[in-house]
Amino acid sequence: MNKHLKPLTSWFLAGAAAVYLGTLAPVAHAGLLQVQSNPVSFGSVYWGNPTNWDTLGIPHFQPNPPGGGTATHSINFISVAHDNYYFYVRVNFNASPTFNGSDFYMWLDTDMNPATGTRDFSGTGAIGSEFVLDGGAIIQNPSVWNFVSWINWDQYPSTGGNIARDVIVSINRTTMLPGVKSFYFTYEFYDSSTSAVADWYPESADTLNGDYFEYTTEAVPTTPPTASSSKYGAIMAEAAPLAYYRLSETNVTVDVATNSGCIGAAGNGIYTTGALHPVPGAIVGDSGTAANFSAVNALSQDGAVPVIVPWPEQPMIRELWDGLAGGNLNGKGDGPSSMGFASGSTWQVNNGRIMKVTPWSDLNTPPGPPFNHGQAGELYADDGDPGGLSSVWDTSAWATRQLAPAAQINFAASGDYWITVRVDNGGDTAMGVGLANGGTGSAQFIGVGAMWNNAGGGNANNSVYITDGTLGSDSPYTIRANSSAGLINGPGLLVAHLTTSATGDGTLQATAFFPGDLIPADPSGITWQATYSVNNTMTATHLVAGLNGAPSGGHGDVPRRNESVRLVHGGRLAPAHGQRQCRQRPITVPEQGSLRRIAQPRGLGFLPARCQRRLQLPHVQWQCPQ
Repeated sequence: MNKHLKPLTSWFLAGAAAVYLGTLAPVAHAGLLQVQSNPVSFGSVYWGNPTNWDTLGIPHFQPNPPGGGTATHSINFISVAHDNYYFYVRVNFNASPTFNGSDFYMWLDTDMNPATGTRDFSGTGAIGSEFVLDGGAIIQNPSVWNFVSWINWDQYPSTGGNIARDVIVSINRTTMLPGVKSFYFTYEFYDSSTSAVADWYPESADTLNGDYFEYTTEAVPTTPPTASSSKYGAIMAEAAPLAYYRLSETNVTVDVATNSGCIGAAGNGIYTTGALHPVPGAIVGDSGTAANFSAVNALSQDGAVPVIVPWPEQPMIRELWDGLAGGNLNGKGDGPSSMGFASGSTWQVNNGRIMKVTPWSDLNTPPGPPFNHGQAGELYADDGDPGGLSSVWDTSAWATRQLAPAAQINFAASGDYWITVRVDNGGDTAMGVGLANGGTGSAQFIGVGAMWNNAGGGNANNSVYITDGTLGSDSPYTIRANSSAGLINGPGLLVAHLTTSATGDGTLQATAFFPGDLIPADPSGITWQATYSVNNTMTATHLVAGLNGAPSGGHGDVPRRNESVRLVHGGRLAPAHGQRQCRQRPITVPEQGSLRRIAQPRGLGFLPARCQRRLQLPHVQWQCPQ
């Protein structure tokens, strides 16, 4: 997956670390509400899936106030992005019929001159438009209606009815809007069933002095923040960052660096060794205070970091087997660490007793997410107790557990999912995890795993593999795609990326990381060892676990699933674009005014390890949902 975003900067402005994606100017002049520029590379990620927009963190223009529009036609927000070839527009509706050419109109003022162009159908629009997007068509000079071209579009969901949905279009910059680098826009949502306009975006767009937005491929003009702490804070809040640290605490006994971002106390930081507060701010004559980071030496040998920001993992599915009684896996699964499973569900073993839970150990050597939550527990292969298996390498050794509705995956809809699991396939064992549309042998499934010593005629020995088929006839050990032989014969972290599509085949990619590895912070930096085309429309309702072989290395632990790689791997992160240097001198961060740029991570990057000892900031989600 390629996700190259606009370089993202973590700034200390007015004693604040405000982390956000894209560039925007909250207020420019009367009528113009907001300006944004959001360069993006979708790469292999489908641009028409709103989940991918959220994963990439593409900002929204400010939403319409609640209660606007009608019960059947209501606009929430619009997002715009661009690359070298296309403008992309996402319209998020609170309620909308399926996309059509009768109700959906986006007005574009491409010369940004209100004295020219068409002021929408009423003649009283806020902008003079040279183009209008009419459903899936782009029209030039709307007053005479010159058809230019059909545009590519998609909607999610695509089901009928007046429901919440996203409509996303792509506009070819060369053939449809040649030479256009910036434009004003408004959106008119017509209700053809009542022959009336149901909603405008922004709401006052249908008046000569009304509001509108601007999108540009160039630098966004900015207004320097005032010296007023409250006004500056308001400007920062316009960007809706998750984490925003003013570092203005005045009580020396208070060790909490308060988060003023939109997740509130969940993102609070902690002052530790090396941080002194309060100290005078940098603005002469202003009462605002600051924090001084002065006890961190060049080699980070002071034993602490000045500010730590805890960032809890947030998996949709997690199974650590913590706090369970040891023994046969069958019927177990009610541990306190389990997440994403149906209430009251337990693991149901298909055959044998080789799959055992051990309550005294964890598989903790690979990189990756935390391996326990205060209690031990893992899955291991017990070759001394095969039960009804013909051998310890019997492929009927697998188990399923039912997922909660919110954690299930519809393969017939477009989606983006990440899965990790710790494995140790030493000692001639095989193991993996997958997703199935049931818990019996007739269920369809797909998954990833690490293979035993002899497989695929030697071509798949000790490989990372992808499996697909029917549980009873194929089993989770059937190889559909695999890495080179000999890739994994011991502990490792399997990372899988699943994309599903509403319009065609999806893709499953898999790779492995090993003890001491750095997991790329930017998903585009991951080298995939196996790739498989997914032709499946099932709804996955169960998690599958497979494990068999000798016990000396047969261990599995911590399967997780979420929509972001950040939320499932949690391991040592490599900087997205190489190492970056830290300042070696004490740093004073003021409460007011703009002083220093501390560090500049790019893409989905983290600071390198040495920088992290000076300043730890939370990783993405950069912007709150609007």
